[in-house]
Amino acid sequence: MQILPCPFCGSVAVLTHVNAEDVESANVHMAVQCQGADCWATIESYLLDDPVTDCIRAWNKRVKP
Repeated sequence: MQILPCPFCGSVAVLTHVNAEDVESANVHMAVQCQGADCWATIESYLLDDPVTDCIRAWNKRVKP
């Protein structure tokens, strides 16, 4: 599944596995993060079913004006 550019700055975004040492759960913790120099846009997923796909879908979701 393709990751869309950042909805705020248009930069490339990447999927990462987040180090969850402080989380007391075995859930997979994924994040999509903008790689723009001055942009901190991030979305995280703690979902059990398919954390990779669910995280990318959430990132790719755009609200129509």
